[in-house]
This record gives sequence, C-alpha cells and structure tokens, in this order.
Amino acid sequence: MSNNQHHILLVEDEPSLTTLYRTILEKHFQLDIVSDFTAAKTYLSSHQPELILLDLIIPFAQGQAPNFSQRLGVDLLKLKEINNIPVIVFTNLDDEQDKTETKKLGAKEYIVKANILPAQLVEKISSML
Repeated sequence: MSNNQHHILLVEDEPSLTTLYRTILEKHFQLDIVSDFTAAKTYLSSHQPELILLDLIIPFAQGQAPNFSQRLGVDLLKLKEINNIPVIVFTNLDDEQDKTETKKLGAKEYIVKANILPAQLVEKISSML
C-alpha cells in the first residue's frame, strides 16, 4: 500500500494486465482488485472505493471464461452501490456504442487500454480524486 490513501478498485480479469496495473497503481493508491462480476458486486456491497477502474468484458464468476458478447462491466454500472463513485471504463473495446452507453450510465471516462500509457493513467486517476 502506498502512502497515498486514495482508494481505488480495479475490475480486471486478465492476469498479465492485473499484474502490470497492480505494479503501477500501488505506487500511488490503495488498490483492491477483483476479477469477475460476482466478486465486484460482493466487494461493492461492503466497500466504497473513491474510484473504480472497470473493464467491460469480465467473467460472471471466478474460474469462468468471459463471454465476449456480454458486457458485464455495463451491468456493474447499473448497480446502485456505485451511483456516487467515479468510474473510468478501462477496456480494449474501442466502440462508440459502448462509449455512449457507459457514459449514459454514469461513467466519467472511457479509456481504451492500448491508447494510454501507465503514467497517463495515473495522472487521469489523480485528476479525478
């Protein structure tokens, strides 16, 4: 845990990306990570992070493969538990329909993973806290 006490939640199922972003983000923030819809929903029922970094394509439960035609991250945006938490959609999907839908549901930003450097991501998160 870093000295900075800003608390963020990363919802990401890809192990290599989880490792990469853990290494980067833990230097700047208190970080919790969940890898599926069920874990995120359970986490949010008892925790209130200051910001959520949310992948759209995640599995429903641990051990399951993600369904690439299903946007479970969008379903998380619909939960009342995150109504007052800033959300950055952080995905590999560069899709205008997804951008529009997630913004309508309250996402503050939509970032395509391949289009941002780690240092830029830290800056973006910091500017929103």
